[in-house]
Amino acid sequence: MANSILGAGIIGLPYALRQAGFFTGIILLVILCGVTDWTIRLIVRNAKLSGRSSYIEIMDHCFGQSGKAFVSVFQFAFAFGGMCAFGIIIGDTIPHVIRSLFPSLPTIPVLSLFANRQFVIGFCTLCISYPLSLYRDIHKLARASGFALVGMLIIVFSVFFEGQRVDPDLKGDPSKRFSVIGSGIFEAIGVISFAFVCHHNSLLIYGSLKTPTLDRFALVTHVSTALSLVCCLLMAVSGYVVFTNKTQGNILNNFSANDTLINVARFCFGLNMFTTLPLELFVCREVIEQYFFYHESFSPQRHLLFTTSILFSSMICA
Repeated sequence: MANSILGAGIIGLPYALRQAGFFTGIILLVILCGVTDWTIRLIVRNAKLSGRSSYIEIMDHCFGQSGKAFVSVFQFAFAFGGMCAFGIIIGDTIPHVIRSLFPSLPTIPVLSLFANRQFVIGFCTLCISYPLSLYRDIHKLARASGFALVGMLIIVFSVFFEGQRVDPDLKGDPSKRFSVIGSGIFEAIGVISFAFVCHHNSLLIYGSLKTPTLDRFALVTHVSTALSLVCCLLMAVSGYVVFTNKTQGNILNNFSANDTLINVARFCFGLNMFTTLPLELFVCREVIEQYFFYHESFSPQRHLLFTTSILFSSMICA
């Protein structure tokens, strides 16, 4: 769950503080973290009360066929859009890091492909994300998610430590550090909400517990959101206080392209997308299964077909 929260949205949190103001931004982070914790548990509680095990079944139970259709479309669109975004991030980060580490790579036959954006997206998606996506149960991604979480922690601490040593020309106006409220408070709410969103995975995560009870899931949720809040606050504050009015939507873009530690962070960010992408594919696949094939038993052929077609579609869009 922490891996699902600490995804692509975390790099935009310093920008959220710039838009909302330092103190207002921190308050929004804490409040929206609390709302996330509550609403995740509320979804599972609703599932238990209705005797259903998925979003689609809950909506079908409460609102009939129309509710089932609406939530299916929105849930698939959100998860598929996330997959496309993760592919774009892979293409924008990994080749850049490789070229900075090996400047002469584009001139070397065959190996020059690893400096090509389209090749890197295809290679990483097919060799890493695709095998992980073929799992049927989401708990099989536990180790990969743990690896991704370590990578995200590296990003957070890279921004924290490297921000103190950044070139003065790249820093923002220090007089604007501790602003109370900014003019872009609603934009900040959107950025922070996106950073914390993981609700579409909540029932899958609940079902992956060895003993799925409300108390166990509440503990998992509290620990995950608390860890995520600490990392988000560290990333947001350490990034914003350095760059203030120059803070960009992607905080890593505020650093020099030749900064070694930040390039490691960029590489980790790309790696994180490899393991986060399958989480979104699980949602897309479940939506199709629940909406069109809810009355049929599991089919390995159908599982392979949907996994392959969804993944390749998102890869082409990226």
